[in-house]
Amino acid sequence: MKQKIRWIAAGILLVAAVSTALGVEYLNRVVLPVKARQWAERQASESLGCPVTIGRLQVNIWHGFVAEQIQIADFISLDRLSGGIVLIPLLKHRELLIPALHLTNLRVTARQNDSGVWNYSAIHLAKKETKQGFLTRFLIPKIQLTNAIITAYPAKSLPKLDHAELTISEANASLSFPFKIDLRGNSTLALFGRETPQEPLFPTLPLEWSGSYTLETHNLQMQTKLTAPITPLLRFLPGDWRNRLTMVEGNLDADLEMSGKIPGPYHWKLWIETSRLAWQTTMSFNGETPLRGSGDLQLTSEATVPLTAPKEDWLNALKGTLRLDSISVEPLRWIGGLNQITGEVSFDNQGLRTEKIEAQMPDKTPVEFSGSMLFDDAQTFSVRAHTQIDGKSLLKFPLPFRTQLTKASFGQPVSVEGIISGQLHPFPGYKTAVTIHLAEVSIPMSGQTQPLQISNGTLRWQPDLLTGTDIHGTFQNKPFTLNGTLVNFSEPEIDCEATWGAISASSQLTVHSTRIEIESMTGSFGEGTFRVLGEIPLPGAEEPSTNLLVESEFAQADLEKLNPAWGIWMKPVSGRVSARWLLEGSPAHKETLSWDLKLSSPSLVYQEIPMRQAAVSLKKEPGVPIAVAAKSTIAGGLWSIQGTLDESRPEWPWQGQLSVQNAELEELARLMKADPEKFSGKLAVQWNGKGNGTALESYEGTGALAIAGAKIFELPFLGKWADLLGAGSLKNIDFHEADAKFTVKDGFVMSDSLQLHSPQAQLRIMGKGGFLQGGDSPINWTIAPLLAADLLPEEKRLKIGRAVAQGASYFLGEIRLSGTWKNPKRKFVPKPITRILNEQIFNLQDILGSLL
Repeated sequence: MKQKIRWIAAGILLVAAVSTALGVEYLNRVVLPVKARQWAERQASESLGCPVTIGRLQVNIWHGFVAEQIQIADFISLDRLSGGIVLIPLLKHRELLIPALHLTNLRVTARQNDSGVWNYSAIHLAKKETKQGFLTRFLIPKIQLTNAIITAYPAKSLPKLDHAELTISEANASLSFPFKIDLRGNSTLALFGRETPQEPLFPTLPLEWSGSYTLETHNLQMQTKLTAPITPLLRFLPGDWRNRLTMVEGNLDADLEMSGKIPGPYHWKLWIETSRLAWQTTMSFNGETPLRGSGDLQLTSEATVPLTAPKEDWLNALKGTLRLDSISVEPLRWIGGLNQITGEVSFDNQGLRTEKIEAQMPDKTPVEFSGSMLFDDAQTFSVRAHTQIDGKSLLKFPLPFRTQLTKASFGQPVSVEGIISGQLHPFPGYKTAVTIHLAEVSIPMSGQTQPLQISNGTLRWQPDLLTGTDIHGTFQNKPFTLNGTLVNFSEPEIDCEATWGAISASSQLTVHSTRIEIESMTGSFGEGTFRVLGEIPLPGAEEPSTNLLVESEFAQADLEKLNPAWGIWMKPVSGRVSARWLLEGSPAHKETLSWDLKLSSPSLVYQEIPMRQAAVSLKKEPGVPIAVAAKSTIAGGLWSIQGTLDESRPEWPWQGQLSVQNAELEELARLMKADPEKFSGKLAVQWNGKGNGTALESYEGTGALAIAGAKIFELPFLGKWADLLGAGSLKNIDFHEADAKFTVKDGFVMSDSLQLHSPQAQLRIMGKGGFLQGGDSPINWTIAPLLAADLLPEEKRLKIGRAVAQGASYFLGEIRLSGTWKNPKRKFVPKPITRILNEQIFNLQDILGSLL
């Protein structure tokens, strides 16, 4: 029995085993493929919110499943999907564990319409409540991808890009429910243009990437590494930037991190490092050769924008830093180039900026930079540089008057600050400005024994503009300051204000190739003022012609401040003088020189002689002596001079005429320190003469003198004899008129016919002396009185009286004057009777005859 029971039990177990085996096999081959495919398509479609089809599905509870020809909407297609299934987690924890999932021949096609909507945006997880006993979680520790192509077709927002194609040969990932994918792999990227959509725009780029994607939340995190030649990547640059680059060589290592939700925006963080970088651009900073350079860059940037955001959105969100490593740039105008450029540039949505970048000029001179570039419509940029260079290096800049700088010496290095500013769009252009701080500069000047010394000052140089500020120094032992501008270096136009010694001036000049044109020059020296217009030649001019107009007002004190020698020249003069000097011709070729000098003053004092309304005119024509004309009111009379002066001879010979009209004798007496109460009347003089310079001993000429008026001379005469003779009018005689012919010789006035007239008598004056030396003029005159024959009244004309009257002069004798006009010495020389008897015996006989 027991044995039978054992066989029955064994039979039952065998039937059960066979039945179970046959049932499982039926499930694997008949029930599960159909039910599982239908269930999988339904669950996937509902979960993703879009149609999902599976061409063929094989399921084996022992060996797992194989799905083929999978299609998710028009977005994803997959040739084969296979993996094993572990049932224990499913029964115990409602988790489906697939230890390994293998995807073969994955194709993802992303398309964006004109509205910017991508086709994958139709995929979204349907949210369902979890039911007890229902599958709640997928676990796929390992996903292996073999052969995948991901293609993206952007809209017209990227007009030159038709599509991008990412090819994956093999990748590994992990998946957990609800559909979180972690993946890692290598791939290549190719970009195709709209004009040639079948051919890549440039060689494919190798990429190493990793990341994760959660389908339920659409969270995407990616990290991509790229190592590639940099030249093909130029096509990623905006057109206006790319068009300025004619050559870029080198390699690039890039590391890109991206995180966000599909379809965006994404947070992008990019690291780029170059090696063996070399480039050339269409821009030129020397006016001819395009700008080129080399070195390496390290870029770090961040932004939060959609993947396909327009350029404006990228610029608004962009920020980061750019590290420069041993960059070189050449050729740069005036300095040749820059080497070892090292520093950091920061950038954001406003633009680029840097606080400090260090570099070296070709001669190893260090330079520091700072600057910025704005992301505005014009892409405005500005770069500031600072360095200290040897003064001779200034010759590299196209400064005016560089001939003088070649001979200059510099006591210390010159501090230079430069600015380059401009724009890159729509018309690239730039301008430069260089600030030069001068100190201890010595510049030799042609024709001067002492150089021009600049102690300090600032020059601001721009193309065709030079500005000088607070330039201080000395020239000819006099301090000077200068402020001004100079434009148009080919023919410099100068507008400046300067002081030199006692002179302060404001000038507007134009320097032509052969001459300096003075458009306006006004200034002062002391209380004096001046104005200058005209042209002067530069050294070496073929036609060194000068044309100047100088107008000035000054006093002797002003000339002393300007030039002590000039002050001495005007030392005897006090008062203000207005001058107007017109010069034409060449001072170096006097035969071509002509000028006209006019001096005037309302009031002057010359050697203690007041002069009113004085005016002097000196006029020079080529080949002829200087024409001189002068006039002034002195002592109430008009004094005038006309003549010529020959400056071509060393003794300066001259000739001319002197005219005096209506001069007051009373005023002249005051000027000569004489008693003005004894003189009155009017003086008139006409004289023609000549001489050499101011040498009085060379003066000579002839003239005439006339005096008319009330009282020009008073002479005590007969005293008591006048009462005895009954002729009271002979006590004092007033002379009312005078006339004379005179000559000037050896610097003295000489006359033997000077007559003083009165009704009672005449005085005849003979000798020499006069006015040429003023009050100190030496005199030597003899005065002889002549009495009128009818001095006595008719009733008192006794014979003795007539005799005395006729011979009174012989009794009186002569008056001698010597010494100087200011301090005359008088002497009376009587005529004794013996002299009368010897010299005038016939007259005595007549007298005796009349007495008998």
